[in-house]
Amino acid sequence: MKKAVIYLCIAIFLALVIQPNLNVSLRYGSSRVPTNTSGTPTTNENIDIKKCKSKATICIDPTYGGDDAGYTSDDTTPEKELVLDLSQAIGSQLSNAGYKVVYTREDNDTTLSDSERLEIAEKNDADYILSISLNHDSNPFVKGYSIFTQNDDQMIELAGDLSDELNSISYSQFLGADSDHYDNFAILDSSTPAILIDLGYITNADDYKKMTDESYQQTIAKAITKAFVKAVN
Repeated sequence: MKKAVIYLCIAIFLALVIQPNLNVSLRYGSSRVPTNTSGTPTTNENIDIKKCKSKATICIDPTYGGDDAGYTSDDTTPEKELVLDLSQAIGSQLSNAGYKVVYTREDNDTTLSDSERLEIAEKNDADYILSISLNHDSNPFVKGYSIFTQNDDQMIELAGDLSDELNSISYSQFLGADSDHYDNFAILDSSTPAILIDLGYITNADDYKKMTDESYQQTIAKAITKAFVKAVN
């Protein structure tokens, strides 16, 4: 009887003390368990954008507008409206970084010629012009963004920084930067340093989903602002 009690005590001891510790040892072993000391992972989304030193004036040019609606369909927001939404998101972030921001248009009813757009930039003593455009194609699988700029070292550097930052947020496919054919775009054929971003295809479902999402518009705007702070500072 005494032996039975002793065996029972040993069994309880093994079950309550030894087994849990054995499980812990087997589960963790000698491997390091990652810890997060900051509480929040650091990503491209939550790194504060540095303030610019230059305080440059950037004229943002939302293409289309007024009588020129750009691409329209029953299933999509008119191109002129979407371009303005994106431009204002970008302008807000650039302002937060310390740049002075002006626009060639601030509503969807204004129709502007190319020369009028350039006049607005000149009247506001813009140091840089940032033109925002979209693309479309009959093939709905065509997607991606492109950058066009003058053949100028600083603008070419900015184009590189823009592609790096937009790639870092996994925004669509980068189709390349072109500094050889800037004279095809009136807004770039200017004495003011200028750059044009074709921010994706409105006819592609993936591009359209991102560019119409208000939260992701801010993500795009932050990426573009970070590129400006790097190159225009």
